[in-house]
Amino acid sequence: MGNDQLIQRCENIYQKIEQKYPNSQAIQILQTNDQLSKEFYLAPASANYHGNFVSGLFCHSVLVCRKALIFGKQTFPNLNPDHVVNVALLHDIGKLGIIDNLGNIIIPYYKVTDEGFKLNWDLPSHVMLSLFNVHALKIDLTYDEYMAIAGHNGAYEKANIKNFSGQETELMLCIHWADMFVSRFENI
Repeated sequence: MGNDQLIQRCENIYQKIEQKYPNSQAIQILQTNDQLSKEFYLAPASANYHGNFVSGLFCHSVLVCRKALIFGKQTFPNLNPDHVVNVALLHDIGKLGIIDNLGNIIIPYYKVTDEGFKLNWDLPSHVMLSLFNVHALKIDLTYDEYMAIAGHNGAYEKANIKNFSGQETELMLCIHWADMFVSRFENI
């Protein structure tokens, strides 16, 4: 499947998620903040790996959301699906870089070069930036949602081994599993 077909597929999946979970704060902010929505839609998910193309972040986040809703329903039936949608769509929002409360990128996470996307190594991890950006946008998440964003990379984030080992929540695991599945097996 080419990138254009994948993007169209993800747009269709997103519309279904949007219709089914209109109370999700992530859905609401993406519907009402045109600048953020545009940046989210155009950004890559990575410089060298999964989703390293225009709209890669959008596709990756939507597919993580779809997979997390499936995992959550099957494995953790009491998990609030609006929380799953919030975290799945926002878990990598730090890959936009540092944004202001209007959704404008102040410092980009990726630089566009002739060779493609290059990571801006002057910035902190995308996980830290995701938490910063959620706060900057004044999205009122629960403690569990914040922790799920913070821990979504699992042991791949060095600080998580110390901070979350044995402290994982259902939401954190659900998002982590979906993120790993989508990035490793769907390569998005």
